[in-house]
Amino acid sequence: MKREEIRKIFTGATREQIDQVMALNGADISRALVRRKGESTAQRQRTAETIRMLEERAAEADNLRGELEKYQREEAQRQAARQREELLARMDAVLNGRSFVSDRLREVVADDFAAALADEANRERSDAEIFDGITRDRDYFASQNPAPPMAAFAAIDAGRSRMNAMRTAMNLPLGE
Repeated sequence: MKREEIRKIFTGATREQIDQVMALNGADISRALVRRKGESTAQRQRTAETIRMLEERAAEADNLRGELEKYQREEAQRQAARQREELLARMDAVLNGRSFVSDRLREVVADDFAAALADEANRERSDAEIFDGITRDRDYFASQNPAPPMAAFAAIDAGRSRMNAMRTAMNLPLGE
């Protein structure tokens, strides 16, 4: 508000009257500014408190997210182990008493069996047909790979040393 504006509204107003109106207006403005400043300060404090609280909750959420991911990984591992056990049980059901030459070979054949089960081309085939297709004409089983004959240790004289028994088994000359 300006003095000229007051003079236009109150024609004939004295300088003292205009000063009083200006003082009243200034006081109103000062009160409004103080009130606004208080509101701004309070709002800043509320905002700061909200930010602090949200940061704490974000940290809690990160911790919970980490825990959730850990449990999801563990569950995925358990599920994969169950699926592997089910696959091995299906494969064992079609082994018909045969045993693999090695446990490692069993795992490799199980991987091939899983891939063949997932193949659309084998959808109409039984587990036995799929398994036989994978293992046919392969020397995967212990019955197909007999152990080489071992030298008979029974014939070795009980009085000889252990070294002489080994030398005899290997057809080497006996040591003294």
